[in-house]
Amino acid sequence: MLKIISVAMAVVAIPVHAFTQEPPDEMQLAKGIAETLPAWMRVEDLEITASATSGDAVNPLIRNRMIASVSNREPLYRQTFLPDHLEEFAPADYELIEVITKADTEVSLYGISHSYISMGAFRTEFEFENMNAINILGRPKDFFDPAALVVGSKEAARFQAEVQVRADDEEARLEELLAALSDRLPGVWKGEYLCGQGSTGLTVTINDIATLDGISGVFHFYGIERNANDVPDGKYEIAISYDDAENILVARPRAWIEKPSGYQMVGFTTRLSADEMEGSVNYGGCGSLRLVRSQTENASLAVLR
Repeated sequence: MLKIISVAMAVVAIPVHAFTQEPPDEMQLAKGIAETLPAWMRVEDLEITASATSGDAVNPLIRNRMIASVSNREPLYRQTFLPDHLEEFAPADYELIEVITKADTEVSLYGISHSYISMGAFRTEFEFENMNAINILGRPKDFFDPAALVVGSKEAARFQAEVQVRADDEEARLEELLAALSDRLPGVWKGEYLCGQGSTGLTVTINDIATLDGISGVFHFYGIERNANDVPDGKYEIAISYDDAENILVARPRAWIEKPSGYQMVGFTTRLSADEMEGSVNYGGCGSLRLVRSQTENASLAVLR
């Protein structure tokens, strides 16, 4: 079976180096390579492993296969980030960098030089097979924001500690909120809401809360005596989110449990007080919603638990 290997080639054609009418030697080629490299890199050594001449005396073409040993003059850096669980608590404009390549780290570049006569002198173009070996080394510190923090420095350690304090404070706040909602929300809430079918009876049962992003319950609607329309019973699951800054509870429909013909699931938005919710139904043509905690049914649930 023939195995095909794809080799990425980096053609460096600028600058084109002009030499004398004599073909360039290793020293001249090394100088030419150095001028194609980033300013923070230098050529340490050059080895020509093979040479070939083609063309004629008028248009000679000299090709050299080379291995250039190059190194960085200074430490090189890359941008890095705080651990994922701290990112949201850090300022949006922070920059953290780390050393990934120590100064004087040598790498080998493999390539071919093409030398030809133009305007009375030899000129040379370089074609490298692994220029990415330089790209992955990083960039000098002055490529980054002057205020960038270097991993391992006192400033970076102090910054991460401050972010950790904010994260710890938020975790404590959310734990307190979870405890408070676990006392206030779970149980049976009864009331009414207004939609196209008229005033409709409603019982919302909220399940015990394990996590703030996992609040769930059941939306149960039914007919009431003062509405002449024949409203059927229907039930579906709801997912609930709570914004403690605004004291707003939002319920979103998830899946039918008992679906009467012709009815759609709706959600609602309310403000939460000790034993009451007042808000509106999130559906076109619908209106207000009011729920009151059912003390009798909640007492029965407490006994069952």
